[in-house]
Amino acid sequence: MKSFSTKTYTIGDNAVREHAPDPLQSFSAMQWYFHSARNTVYYTAFLTKEYTPQVLAETVRELVALAPQLTEGYRGAMPGHLSDAQLEAVTDLTEVDEFDGYPHAWLQSGIEMYDEVGVPLFRVKALRRKGGPDSEGRTSMVLVICSHALMEGSDSALLASSRDSSHGAMRAEERRLPFFEAALVKLGGVGMAVGHLALAHVMAPSKTTMAFDAQVFARHDLRKIANSLGVGQKAVMFGVVLYALFADKQRKIPALYTMLGGSRSEADDNFFRVRSIYAKFRASKDVGEFIKHVETESKRLESLSDTRNQFVLNAMLEVHRSLSKVFPWLYSRRFFRFKGQYDAVLTMTPPHRMYGPLMDGVLEPVYCGSYHEGTTLITYVPARKTVTFNYTMPAEHMPQAGRVPELIAELLDKTGS
Repeated sequence: MKSFSTKTYTIGDNAVREHAPDPLQSFSAMQWYFHSARNTVYYTAFLTKEYTPQVLAETVRELVALAPQLTEGYRGAMPGHLSDAQLEAVTDLTEVDEFDGYPHAWLQSGIEMYDEVGVPLFRVKALRRKGGPDSEGRTSMVLVICSHALMEGSDSALLASSRDSSHGAMRAEERRLPFFEAALVKLGGVGMAVGHLALAHVMAPSKTTMAFDAQVFARHDLRKIANSLGVGQKAVMFGVVLYALFADKQRKIPALYTMLGGSRSEADDNFFRVRSIYAKFRASKDVGEFIKHVETESKRLESLSDTRNQFVLNAMLEVHRSLSKVFPWLYSRRFFRFKGQYDAVLTMTPPHRMYGPLMDGVLEPVYCGSYHEGTTLITYVPARKTVTFNYTMPAEHMPQAGRVPELIAELLDKTGS
């Protein structure tokens, strides 16, 4: 897991956009895509402190101060500003008798926020237990859902330590690609966009029923398994889930996984820090052998330091954004439902180490995930003692995810624990 840093969030001449014809005008191409696809991300955790309307309001205002991008991307946006009416619109506080069934009971897409005009693209929902703390010391629970166009996994980790997660210019315009490489990237983006459009309108399902789930594992157990196999913990987490979902069905498991990018160039996205790596993992009948293969193959891919695939992907999104202005009918809900030529997208957030005023009273484990209709998404959230595996996927695949705890237990047994 790589380290990262924040950069200053600069609004410049766009401080007030009440009369802007396009509320997405400041968005990068990838932000535009996530917004158009109605992608969302979520964060949820239990707390020892009691939420009251005043405490919840103070928490949300502090959240916006640390992540001012949350007030971007809607008509009438004033970056960094949240009116009292908007605060009321984005918050909800409910009392419950018990926390039975949570967090699973309220994991949701939250896509309805995209239909509300003049309201920021995030929601903060809180639960408060009527009888005070339960036997585990849990008094409240919070769920934050927002547009994926505004937040990524590294933002959640920054906010977990009450640090500024605002985004500056992520693209380094001064680091220009060589002429021929830049031309190849642009041509690749055009070709990829045309192919993507054709495949999406032919292969994307007309409708997909999505499901959510989450599992919690001790970091100590995952470390034991990794040590016994001679691999890193990331390979254990990626490998055991891919094995549970797909290893019985095919010889190759195509997957996309994300890493925080290093040095930036003009071809990078201007908002997101992450870069994607496309891998084809060879299936195996033995879960341990498959995990070892995931370790070897991911190390090989990461050692190449090849950013061209990400650059071409960014160029493709630029082409899609331009085409959507001329041929908007091509960009239907069905187009954005197309998952591409991979089975799953894997994301490991930087470690969530909770401290500071924003995290007052927050307990482990911490759950984070994302939603994109039609796509299998697995998000791993390491904290000090736990790691959560968070699943959003077509409902027919969810029973296979239930095999993961069994596989973890099987691997632990082999360590002699």
